[in-house]
Amino acid sequence: METLPPGKKALGSHWVYEIKLNSDGSMERVKARKELGIASDGCPHGDLTEEVYIKVPPGFSHGKAGEVCRLQKSLYRLKQAPRCWFSKLATALKCYIPSGTNHHLTSSTSPLLIDVERYRPVVGRQLCMSFTSPYLSFVVQVLSQFIHAPRQDHWLAALHVVKYLKGSPGQGILLSSSCDLQLTGWCDSNWASCPLTRRLVSGCIVFLGDSLVSWKSKKQLTAARSSAEAECVLWHLSLVN
Repeated sequence: METLPPGKKALGSHWVYEIKLNSDGSMERVKARKELGIASDGCPHGDLTEEVYIKVPPGFSHGKAGEVCRLQKSLYRLKQAPRCWFSKLATALKCYIPSGTNHHLTSSTSPLLIDVERYRPVVGRQLCMSFTSPYLSFVVQVLSQFIHAPRQDHWLAALHVVKYLKGSPGQGILLSSSCDLQLTGWCDSNWASCPLTRRLVSGCIVFLGDSLVSWKSKKQLTAARSSAEAECVLWHLSLVN
């Protein structure tokens, strides 16, 4: 609770009550939430960095007359809520995925790494680990492209993978003890996905029953002129191989 600063406007708000039901139609619980009196998306609990004030909610009797509430977290229907929630989600995901979201390693202009011999063994070990950790395949494939001249951003990304591996030792491949021994495979390609050469990157995975047993991603030697041509190239390579 604080006094409304000059030039600021306090938003109105109201309580929303609803009954949560179980799958059989019986009542699970009664829920109440706070909403602003404006129309926007509902993405609550993001951290607010802007100054947003709301009027004292109905039924709240604390505080002095004329004081308002300053929001620390976003509420339902706040216009800044989607952006705040996405920022919080992106920050959290960086701790749980091998490479950060929205990376630009291929177009990095950071200084060249002086001690190249530090970079190569780290990426080499990660390449070996990708045989039992398929979720490392993409980021290791990207990092391995800069073995000859890594930059500082590439080194930091490699360290991020190491940090991820230390924080998730239980991740890996789980092979089912009961399956039908039927092999199933899928393949796909991404047209012009390499920002340096504009070549297509193809990938395939093979399952034995419900268990993943083989996977591969590869940057092809040709550059497709359209997504349809990329799919045809992948189909042709699958037949040849």
